[in-house]
Amino acid sequence: MKIEKIKSLVTKGIKVFWVNDNYEVIKDSKDQFLIHSKSNDNYVGLTNKKGELNEDEDEFYIINNLSDVQKLKLNLAIDDAAFWGEWLKTEKNKVDEKIFKIEDFHQRMAIEAGVKSVLTNVAIEKIDDILKLLKEIQDEQTN
Repeated sequence: MKIEKIKSLVTKGIKVFWVNDNYEVIKDSKDQFLIHSKSNDNYVGLTNKKGELNEDEDEFYIINNLSDVQKLKLNLAIDDAAFWGEWLKTEKNKVDEKIFKIEDFHQRMAIEAGVKSVLTNVAIEKIDDILKLLKEIQDEQTN
């Protein structure tokens, strides 16, 4: 695994290991990336002074250990995002078609602004719901 990938994953809260599950890559309070030995609580830098990995990049890995419940939540979030994305596009197109038929410019602009405001609020609400599901999965993975 490349150093950039290791740092990116750890920063996102995904556990990265070296050689075996005893050696976990962490980011400390000084934003340093270290390899932590859980068995003896020792730490060694992820990189040398040149910024190169201290260990073989092929020996770093992650564990994909999503539980069935987490996979279900993830699939639900993906399905929700797809459904609401399509629904919002369809509703916007319907509104555009109806508004186009209104001859009075000011009335057309007022209706369009109101409807798009409602659609935007629905989108924000649904995105928040999806983010909550994804955050639950992330929290479960990092604990």
